[in-house]
Amino acid sequence: MACKNLIFILFVLAIATISCKKKSEDKQPVKPPADTLYVTMTSIGDISTDGATFFAQKFGSSPLTINEYGFVWSDSTQLPSAKDFIRSFPGSPVSTFSFRVDNDLEAGKTFYARAYLKTGDSLIYSQMKSFKSLGCKPAVITGFYPDSACGGRFITIVGKNFSVKRNHDNVLFGTVPGIVVRASADTIRVMTPNTTLTRDVNITVEVAKQSAVSNDLFRHICPWSDLPAFPGEARFMNTTFTVGSKGYVCLGYTGMNSLASTQLWEYDMHADSWQQKYPFPVEQRSQAIGFSILGKGYVGLGENMTYYRFTDLWQYDPVMDTWQQKSNFPGVLKDYANPPSCVVIDNKMYMYLPSAQSFWQYDPSTDQWTAMPFNNTLKGKWVEEGLNWNNRGFFIETDDVSYKSSFKLWEYLPSTNQVMMFDSAITVNAAKSQGSFIIGDRFYIPLMGYKLMEYDLNTKFGFTHNSPVDTYDFNAVFVNQNRAFLGKSENTDMYQFYPR
Repeated sequence: MACKNLIFILFVLAIATISCKKKSEDKQPVKPPADTLYVTMTSIGDISTDGATFFAQKFGSSPLTINEYGFVWSDSTQLPSAKDFIRSFPGSPVSTFSFRVDNDLEAGKTFYARAYLKTGDSLIYSQMKSFKSLGCKPAVITGFYPDSACGGRFITIVGKNFSVKRNHDNVLFGTVPGIVVRASADTIRVMTPNTTLTRDVNITVEVAKQSAVSNDLFRHICPWSDLPAFPGEARFMNTTFTVGSKGYVCLGYTGMNSLASTQLWEYDMHADSWQQKYPFPVEQRSQAIGFSILGKGYVGLGENMTYYRFTDLWQYDPVMDTWQQKSNFPGVLKDYANPPSCVVIDNKMYMYLPSAQSFWQYDPSTDQWTAMPFNNTLKGKWVEEGLNWNNRGFFIETDDVSYKSSFKLWEYLPSTNQVMMFDSAITVNAAKSQGSFIIGDRFYIPLMGYKLMEYDLNTKFGFTHNSPVDTYDFNAVFVNQNRAFLGKSENTDMYQFYPR
């Protein structure tokens, strides 16, 4: 009998415990005092295949002014904040407020949301609520501009229901992805990818695993095209210069333990034709400097097969097809494994000799060489390819031993006679600068592995093109009217590079 009484007592205690616990769970949370400002997420409803609606309510008061309110949400289990998806409204809500989210909600994924109030620089958040998405409205493309471009160019796609998070918008040119740089609900700014063929493709925008395809075709342009072969012998470490729309090639090394001939070849960039001109008048050599000033070409210095270093300089007149000797270089020439680099600024040539650690100016109007007492920040650097942009000279520093370091770009200003670092972190590997050139405000730098880097001198932004010419292959580089004409040293192939 005592046992039965004990069982009954335990049963009554268990029922009482469960009843108390239920009453505790059903009890509403205690609200803050009326003079305390807060916001609560009341519900998430109207969940359908085209979105969901957030509902919230403001309570309390504060001497501070509410200048913004809204919702934040995320697909992360972390508390959503203003760094995630956000929909804001100016001013203060009267009491309740809501917002329907109808884009960038992937079906089957759980999302987390909070309401917020902003007073000054402070944010007041509600509790978090979650919901499982059934989907959203699909993205729509209404147009894009420009309607054609090569790789590395920016185009704008317009439409609706895009993601405001650029890493949530996947843009394809045909089947090749572009790089989204900026996004809003109705606009996407994207960089076009590389292409090896010119072709017309649809643009696709993928958001939340739904795709929108453009009605119009985008012309994806390959910037490379074949040209008639160079009629001379294949060569490298040759010398080139450009006068107007005519490019000139001479000298160099054949790669068969011999120097190339003294033949001078002229390339007409308008007619796309070659013509042999009067040859270089003295001994063959490789790694000679070449430049042009006021309609005349200049070739000089260099070394022969016995490593004799020449100091002579010759002027070529394209109209008369004649050569004239000018003043010899008066300085010291040392190890030609790191040859001179020269750049023309304001009708004067500036030459840096890395091995001798000296800097010189040549003025053709007086036919005089002048040693320049510049700040020697380039001391000990492997520097090639002096190029002019906006009357400023640029020299590229590379590691010519391992070819694995990033480029460093040095800038020379004649007005102050200073060499300064322009960019110390052009992040590419397997780099060598032989054959670099400038078109407009873009610096083009050949890379090993059949690549060509396009570097924007204004924004310091780089993009890598595919290239039919490897960095060791360049034997001629001419630039005219936004086009570059490039040749290969291993054979006589020629190509045009026309970035649009």
